[in-house]
Amino acid sequence: MSDAELQTAVDSQKYPFANPDADIPRNSLFKELRRMWMEEDDSRKSQDLAKLLEVRPQHVSQWASGSDRRIPPWWAIMRLCKECNKKITLSAGEIRIVQDDDVVGGVK
Repeated sequence: MSDAELQTAVDSQKYPFANPDADIPRNSLFKELRRMWMEEDDSRKSQDLAKLLEVRPQHVSQWASGSDRRIPPWWAIMRLCKECNKKITLSAGEIRIVQDDDVVGGVK
């Protein structure tokens, strides 16, 4: 393995989201945001989330589990962020769900 190939391999591990074949884990993001939303109020159920998102309850379940290779749309993830007062931060090395206290340099 050449030095360049070795460096590329190291960068791929260190910066997994900076690769052409990288995929943002939308199912995991949705699942975590759904958990956060439901924990805010113990009476909330998946059916309530389906109403909020204006989708069938099956969609909520499929998006969280990834069954049938269903991937949640970005608008659903963003709506959950809004409802939970969270934001998603992306970098070459990680993706995080964090408190949305204020946005600096955000895209609008």
